[in-house]
Amino acid sequence: RPNDGVQPLSFWADAKYSATEHGTALIKKMFGTSSVFSYPKSIYAVEDCLKVAGADKIGSLVIDYFAGSATTGHAVLNLNRKDKGKRKFVLVEQGQYFDQVNKPRVLKAAFSSQ
Repeated sequence: RPNDGVQPLSFWADAKYSATEHGTALIKKMFGTSSVFSYPKSIYAVEDCLKVAGADKIGSLVIDYFAGSATTGHAVLNLNRKDKGKRKFVLVEQGQYFDQVNKPRVLKAAFSSQ
């Protein structure tokens, strides 16, 4: 958030970065409930973070060691879909999230943009 009198280097205040609107609501749409993962990030925030971090290059490799709800994998798939890229990703997660959230979300996102 901006401080008075200081010009921020970046300022991400767009509504598309809302975790409630584009994180939790997306999980609910994909799984029929939002209880599978609490407070997932906005898909658009992660897509833009990936672009800023250099994954705007079509052949990038993205590694997420704390995959959580697999938003990073979903975002990479979306970027590839938009520009016909060949980005790859590695998601690392432990415990129940892999079978209950990560794998189903990545499969759904890989086979359908909706």
